[in-house]
Formats: sequence, structure tokens, C-alpha cells
Amino acid sequence: MHKMLKIKVLVLVLFIPLALLAQYLEPEFPPTLQLGPFPFGTEQVRGDAPVDVADPNEVIHEYTAYKGTVTVDGDLSDSAWVAIPWTLMEFNRDIPTSAEGSLWSEDYTPTNWYDWEDMTTWFKMIHDDDNIYVALLRYDDENSWVEGTDIDDGNIWQNDAYQLIVDTRYPFDFEEESPGAEIGVCLVDGLEVYHWWSTTYQNPPEQLELADGDCSSGVTSTDGKAIRGTQGETASGYKETLEMAFLKYDVISDDMLGMFTICALDRDFDVHESVNQWAQGLFVKTNDEYGSVLWSAQSVPTAVENRIAKPNSFILAQNYPNPFNPLTTISYSLNKMGHVLLTVYSLDGREIATLIDESQVAGGHSITFDASQLSSGIYLYQLQTADQKLTRKMTLLR
Repeated sequence: MHKMLKIKVLVLVLFIPLALLAQYLEPEFPPTLQLGPFPFGTEQVRGDAPVDVADPNEVIHEYTAYKGTVTVDGDLSDSAWVAIPWTLMEFNRDIPTSAEGSLWSEDYTPTNWYDWEDMTTWFKMIHDDDNIYVALLRYDDENSWVEGTDIDDGNIWQNDAYQLIVDTRYPFDFEEESPGAEIGVCLVDGLEVYHWWSTTYQNPPEQLELADGDCSSGVTSTDGKAIRGTQGETASGYKETLEMAFLKYDVISDDMLGMFTICALDRDFDVHESVNQWAQGLFVKTNDEYGSVLWSAQSVPTAVENRIAKPNSFILAQNYPNPFNPLTTISYSLNKMGHVLLTVYSLDGREIATLIDESQVAGGHSITFDASQLSSGIYLYQLQTADQKLTRKMTLLR
């Protein structure tokens, strides 16, 4: 095998790579701590991202929301959901002690956070021309909610709830007449509960509303809307999933950047001094710090196309994980036996490594790529046979 540099690879023949599919259906719990500022599912904040922080690498990430459509029924096996990974909410704020930071940081030691089993949360997000879809997953030691919040949904923040902020403005455009909303969602004694508030300085107020659905919450603002939730017991507490669809603002267009914040509240203490009395999120908002989202025009690959390689299909899947450091898996499918060339290139076209250069049988294949000798950046990987060629991008973050 020809190589431009020494690259470690592991090749597996997988006619139905169910293990790879399982990684997308269910994240590892408890998650394994990995040092590095960017959890899987997010990207380094670009220079054109709508954030205003001195060092965004320390506290804020950018999320890419791909195009896709799902049925909001509480079943997260839709092909669009399966095709994208769960993103861990890894930034924490502990208001009682004013401690905040990333779970990945060796320097962060929250005093009122007991272990991964206390609360661990993930999310997924996609969008289509009409809706923004969000899926949430939580493991927690106990479910806490305040009596009466199933009637007064304006007090959602007092519960073990989630808060999302979707805003079409940039931090320096607060006076612009653009829509934005802060949304609260949770399960209260088995009922889905939903509420929205105006984003700071919103003028005029325009809210992000739940799409129509078949929810029978019993709460006026939620009943008949597109939100479904379930809870089940685990060895260390409970597992909760929420799935919902919001009506997308007309001003959001493909490949547009916007502001986006998501966090999970954990009411383990009998205090109400702050909404974020203890919060875990991908982004935890302050008055001038937001995370950003790219409303990508790129469609998510279907689960069949990307995760289960058919013998009669020629497919190059998105590498997993992506971004990665330094190991990632590249999966592909061949529709017939023949000579295969799998090569890694830099963006300027330089050949970095040849991973496969041999004859292979039809069906699914997988290879582990070790980029420990490469620097951070975007690379291309290309699958080529005698009469077919496919190319994808991958991101190495060191």
C-alpha cells in the first residue's frame, strides 16, 4: 500500500454495519471524557459567525443544522434523525457557586454536580422549508418539577426543563426588527409543557411557535401541537426524550448564520434565584454571548444511504466522528467487485495518504484513519473505482 506518510488504518468488511448505526441511534452513557474544546457535532466558530466573545473557543461552539424532515411522534428512528449524531451538551453553569466551564476541561470542577449520572443531556437539530426540528435526550438521577407548573406554564424554568433561543439577529443588531424567541419545554408529571418568551430587546415581538401536531398534553399552549415526550426508569434514575417541531421564521434561509442557544436545567436545589440555577448546555447564553447555528442547505443523508451499506450501492458515507481527533472511521459501499482507491487530500489538492489501493468485493467496508501526524484543518477523502468517484470533506480538530 502506497502512503505519503505513515498512517495507521484498520479495515473491516461490514455487509450490514449495525454497530456503526447503533452509535447514531443511542449515545454512550455515561459519556467518556475527552479533552478538547469541541464536542462531536459542533464545529470551530468561523470568523463570520454571529458571536461576540473574546475567545469563542473557550465557551461557544457553532452547530450545523442540516436539511431534513421527520414525523414528530416520539419515535426517533426516522431516517433523518438516525443519519446525524447526538451532540453532547458539555458546557456547564452552576449559579449557586458561580462556577462555569466545560466538562472536557481539566480545570473545571463544579461543586454542585455529582457525576455524569446526575444529569447528562444531548440534542439533535434539523430544518426544512417550514419547520425547525429538535430532539432532546436526558439521563438524570431524579425528575424534579414544581406543583402547578402544568397550569402556569410561564414557570417552566422552575422544573427540570430545557431552554432554547432562536434569534435571526446578530448581537450588535438588537434594535433591528427581526424575530427571535426564548422557548421553554419540559415534561411535568407526564404532560408535555411548552412556553415562549420574547428575546431580550425584541421589537416588535414575534415568537417561534410550535407547529401543529397530535400532542394531547392537557396544557393549552401545547395541546394539539408537534411535541412528544417519554420517560423511563434506568438503573441510576430515569431517561427522557423530547421531540418537537417549531415554525421557522420566514427570514431564515439556507446557508444563513443565526444565533442559537440551548441548555438543560436541573433543579436539584430548592432555590429560584436564577433560571440557570444549574444548567448544562451546548451554549449557555449571557447578554452578549450567543452560540451560532448554520442553517445548512445540505440535506442529511438517509440512514439507508449512509449507515447500512447495500451490496448494490456505490456509497461514500460521512466519516464518523466528524470533527475528529485524531481517529475517525470512513465507511463506504461497493456495488461490484473491483479495484478501489481511497485517498486523503488537502484542500489545495495535495495527496496526504492513500488508505486503500487494492481489489475489494462488493458490499460494505470500513476503515479507521489515524491523523495524529496531521495538523488541524479540513481535508478531502475520495473513493474511486474504474468508473465511479465520490468525494467528501472531514474536519480534524487538534
